[in-house]
Amino acid sequence: MYLVVKTDIDPLSIVGQVRQAVLAVDPDQPISEIRTMEGVLSDQFAGQRFNTMLVAIFAGIALLLVSAGVYGVVSFFVAQTSREIGIRMALGAAQSKVLGLTILRGLRLAAVGTAVGVGGIFATTRVIRSLLYGASAVDIPTMIAGVVALVCVGVLASLVPAQRAARVSPVTALRSE
Repeated sequence: MYLVVKTDIDPLSIVGQVRQAVLAVDPDQPISEIRTMEGVLSDQFAGQRFNTMLVAIFAGIALLLVSAGVYGVVSFFVAQTSREIGIRMALGAAQSKVLGLTILRGLRLAAVGTAVGVGGIFATTRVIRSLLYGASAVDIPTMIAGVVALVCVGVLASLVPAQRAARVSPVTALRSE
């Protein structure tokens, strides 16, 4: 049997009074598991909170891996095409053009990854729906925020290699091979 008491004051401050009232009605009645409704609800949703935290941790790790991958690929691109970049700069290409070209390469990678990710969301809606409480499996504002975040990560991960590409000396690039 459960007894629920509603009060306007701190629920734990009246435990003694409630215990005395119950024992006055039935002295043999055992009283155990005294908890607040907040504690009951917290226990009820502990599993879902854990799953949400786990998904958030994995999402953070995935974002770090994406940024490291984009950085690595764009850095490789800059290293492989340093001679071409040097020739472009020797022929009069502005540093801003070289910077834009390199950042565009990173954005293309982020766009491909985002397209695959959005496709994965739609493919796994049943699993996502089982992990969520009170939210739809396909939340458009959240998806837009994720796409914007991935684009920002792509730009930031491409920025350092792009700056390195923009500083390539035409003379050094032409002499390197």
